[in-house]
Amino acid sequence: MRGKGVNLNQHYEFWQNKCKWFNAMPPVFSKTGFTLAEVLITLGIIGVVAAITIPSLMTAYNKHITETRLKKFYSLFNQAIKLSVVVNDEYEGWSDYWAASGNSYNEDGSAIDQVENVDAAFDKYLAPHMKVMLKKHIRNEATNATKTLYILADGSAFAYRGIDTRDISFFPKNPEKCLKQKKQAGRCSFTFIFHPIEKSKLWQPHYGKGLEPYMYAWDGKKETLYNGTEYSCAQVGHYCTELIRQNGWKIPGDYPLKIQY
Repeated sequence: MRGKGVNLNQHYEFWQNKCKWFNAMPPVFSKTGFTLAEVLITLGIIGVVAAITIPSLMTAYNKHITETRLKKFYSLFNQAIKLSVVVNDEYEGWSDYWAASGNSYNEDGSAIDQVENVDAAFDKYLAPHMKVMLKKHIRNEATNATKTLYILADGSAFAYRGIDTRDISFFPKNPEKCLKQKKQAGRCSFTFIFHPIEKSKLWQPHYGKGLEPYMYAWDGKKETLYNGTEYSCAQVGHYCTELIRQNGWKIPGDYPLKIQY
């Protein structure tokens, strides 16, 4: 059989036209890099965006850490109290625990350090029912007093005041850094009280209760949690914990202090 003949001229013209069309196309990858100016402009834009967003992200993160760990610590400590009651009977009978709050004073009027007695009381009544990862003695720069820092598994910590078993400071994050600050309460630490045995009017918010946010001498008015009394959030900072608790363990939008760790 005879096959069809191939016209070489037609093939040549076809591929010549294809080459012309391909050569006429704009180069797709003609640029192999960025100029120095373009790199600097891009870095500048990234820097501006970071400067705007990172502080707000850190603020939101600190608030979240504070809220979740405050609520967790409140539950943890009160659970330890309840378990201790089962073993040691009602807390009114914990005589050596309350004896560590003896309020003894030196000749100059300063309170006598009770750190060892406080630590022994904690070890006897509460430590068996609470998982403390590490105990560390550290000086509080705000009061120049020694405290025992009880560090928990999530990195938070708490400490008694050092002269009694009543006042307890909770540190949601970076406790040792916080203790170096002159102003701590409501900013990087939050104050609680466990003192259910005192019936006087000033102690009424705590009488017969477990660990509660600091409410000593509180008049029951929400506005004084914010301001207007010695212990208000905007003053000393002790009432900040109750202010957060009353808001469902959420930091209110009009919180008067800046939380920072």
